[in-house]
Amino acid sequence: MAVAAIFGLTFCSGIFVPAALQAATDERTVVNSRTGLAISGFDPVAFFTDGKAEFGRPDMELSLGGAVWRFRNEGNRAAFSEHPDVYMPRFGGYDPVAIARGTSMPGPPALGGDRRASLSLL
Repeated sequence: MAVAAIFGLTFCSGIFVPAALQAATDERTVVNSRTGLAISGFDPVAFFTDGKAEFGRPDMELSLGGAVWRFRNEGNRAAFSEHPDVYMPRFGGYDPVAIARGTSMPGPPALGGDRRASLSLL
C-alpha cells in the first residue's frame, strides 16, 4: 500500500512524465494576456506556507520568466526569488490532465495552477 502511494505521488508530481507531455504547450507559463499576471495574481509561495490560495499584493510583485508574480509579503517574494523552481507551478500552470490528453488549457489558479490539481488526482 505504501509503495503504491509513493508511486502515485511520484508519478503525479511529474517526475516520470514523458518529455513530450511536459512540452505540450508553446508558452512556458500561463500568463493573463491583459494583466501579465501568472496564476491570476495568487501568491505561489502561500500554497506551501499557508496551505491555501491567497492573493498577492500589487506592491509585492516580481517579474520572472515573462510573467508578473504577486506575493503576500516580502518573505514570500524573497523565497520565490531565491528558489523559483520550488514554487512555480509544474507544467507552467497548465492543467496536467489536459496535457496528458494532448491538449493545453490553464489549470485552476486557485489550486496553484496545476500543482494542487496534480495532487488532487491521488
